[in-house]
Amino acid sequence: MRHTRTAVLVLLSLPALLAAPPGAAAQAPAPVRFMGVRVMPGGAVVGDRIVYEGGSVVVVPAAGDSFDSCLSGWVCLFASTNWQGDMVQLSSCCAWNNLSDYGFNNTASSWRNRLSVDAQLAKDASGGGARLCLNNGSYASSMPSGWDSAASSIRVRDASTYC
Repeated sequence: MRHTRTAVLVLLSLPALLAAPPGAAAQAPAPVRFMGVRVMPGGAVVGDRIVYEGGSVVVVPAAGDSFDSCLSGWVCLFASTNWQGDMVQLSSCCAWNNLSDYGFNNTASSWRNRLSVDAQLAKDASGGGARLCLNNGSYASSMPSGWDSAASSIRVRDASTYC
């Protein structure tokens, strides 16, 4: 009976023994990665993609990405030239999306717009700084001078406004 009580006391005390001492700073958990891509807060891994904003923003890790991986109804940014590397795709209109929210800040090196409306990139968060128009139905295998790995936010325009 004596050994049983000792075992129970040790088990009941285990959470207290593992807890940080009073006054110690809590450590942040290590970032979650999926196929080499950091999953940012608010992201969920669904199949082979990381989904944000209820599906209106999707990050696709590099495996198999190419020009054709940007489907109709999306504007896509690629981490490398020639539509290679990790890809972030967006479809929802109007608000500025900070690319840092999806682990894509200052990363885009090529793009494709498969929407029927224009999209805009901005060099700073929330649409600040210089802007670049991504016309509907167009694409570029590399970014124009000064824009490679420089975009910090993006917005999809609505049907009545163009850039």
